[in-house]
Amino acid sequence: MEHAGAGPARSQEPEAPQPSESRDFRPWIRLLTGFALTLAGAVGAFVFTSLYLESRPLDLRGEADALHAELRHSLLDAGVPSESIQGYETENLASDNIVWRYTEFDVAVPERLNLDGLGRVLVRNMTLRNAAVLPEDEAGDIRTYRLAYAGRDIAEVRLHAPPPPPEPEPEPEPEHARLAGDLAAALVEWLETSEVPLSAIEQWEPEPLDAEIEPCQRRRVVAELAEPADLDELEQQLDELELPLGVNGFEREPLAEPVHAYHRAYVWRVNDCPWVELHIAPDAELAEREGLERPAPQPPEEPEEEFGEEPGLEEEEPAAGAEAGDEPPRIGIIVDDGGYGGERTEYILAADAALTLAILPYTPAGSELAERARDKGFEVMLHMPMEAGNENVIYPGEIRTDMDAEEIAELTRRALADISGADGVNNHTGSAFTEDEDAMRAFLDVLREEELYFVDSVTSPESIAYDTAVEMGVPAIRRNVFLDHDRDEEAIRGAFEELMDYATEEGKAVGIGHFQTAFADIIGELLLLLEEEGIELVPVSELVAP
Repeated sequence: MEHAGAGPARSQEPEAPQPSESRDFRPWIRLLTGFALTLAGAVGAFVFTSLYLESRPLDLRGEADALHAELRHSLLDAGVPSESIQGYETENLASDNIVWRYTEFDVAVPERLNLDGLGRVLVRNMTLRNAAVLPEDEAGDIRTYRLAYAGRDIAEVRLHAPPPPPEPEPEPEPEHARLAGDLAAALVEWLETSEVPLSAIEQWEPEPLDAEIEPCQRRRVVAELAEPADLDELEQQLDELELPLGVNGFEREPLAEPVHAYHRAYVWRVNDCPWVELHIAPDAELAEREGLERPAPQPPEEPEEEFGEEPGLEEEEPAAGAEAGDEPPRIGIIVDDGGYGGERTEYILAADAALTLAILPYTPAGSELAERARDKGFEVMLHMPMEAGNENVIYPGEIRTDMDAEEIAELTRRALADISGADGVNNHTGSAFTEDEDAMRAFLDVLREEELYFVDSVTSPESIAYDTAVEMGVPAIRRNVFLDHDRDEEAIRGAFEELMDYATEEGKAVGIGHFQTAFADIIGELLLLLEEEGIELVPVSELVAP
């Protein structure tokens, strides 16, 4: 029953569901799965690529070919003619998944290059290109070097010293000349053992005679009697003398009628040539005592030695280059500022030994360089420091115009002692010193006493050094061209062309380069130009004039 005043009854509604606290990670799982698969693929590709690369050989053939070509260029640049480089067929080699090429070179080193110096140049050049050059044992006149790259031998180079010139074969002695020598020796031996009192027995040198059939040489045996003797008995012994085998063809006959009892003369002929003569005559004492003639021949007189001017000087040929058809033009090249060592020094020492090396005194390697250079056949000069026109640099041992003559002479002698064995001297700087006559005379006095030559480097256009040297009788010459004043290689080549022009026009010329890299790098190339132009490179001493 419903109660009065009660409201209608309300139905009860269900509660709405609350959101869950958990999240959905499925997108992240898909993302990570994809990344893992990508990474696995990359790792697989890397492993596959690595295995492929490991199984594929390392190819060094291109590098080997390039080094072979560089080796040949180094030899050419050093002055070795291309025809002197013998390369052999290249061989392909493989080992431990590495392939490379190998070849061998035989190099005939020209006489003007030093064998060991050229080897040092090769070592330097190839080392700069990351190749190892390993010297092998020396074998006589051959130097062998092994060239390696990346641990593999890619070449062997054998440098061969030029063979000594063959000695001229002696002309065979004509048979009759040989037999005549045997006969003359037998006659001397017979006389020495005879009982005839002889004071002297002489066999003269063969004397060439004109003959129509064959070369004819007369040998004379002269015996001098000390006491009277029976020469008839001696003649009988001569008839019974056993002559050497083969001389039976020589016909003996009297050469002249005896002029008295103590004189006999015989001759042995073949084909009308008097090959051997025997003369027996009294010596001077017996002849004087007995009042006899001395018909024996007298030795030819030695030509009298003429003193004063050497014979034939007036007939000397003109200087080279003076007329067409004379000797080839000659060039002397001085390399200045030696004494500091290093690669540039080795380059120069590997070049033509006809270069003249000028070495500064009191330098770290000066004395050693002088000795090494002389051993290799180079001519060595003292590069004497002299006062320049400024005070910026004063070199050790420098001679100056404010010194007296004794001090200049003393410093010059000390410098010569430091660069021992120098053949001549040129000036280092010295623009002020070479303009001062008194200073130059004090310096040149030492050179005259030591018999050294002088080269005026002409560091000043007002230099009087050359003229003073000539006036004092010191052999001297002037420098014509500074080759590397500009150290650009093209400029050096241009200066060298100028030097060759001087030599062609004047017959001789002197150029000065320096122990510096630009000049040392192309010295071999420059010297090849001389050969092409027919110009001879000579030590400077051959160009100086007294």
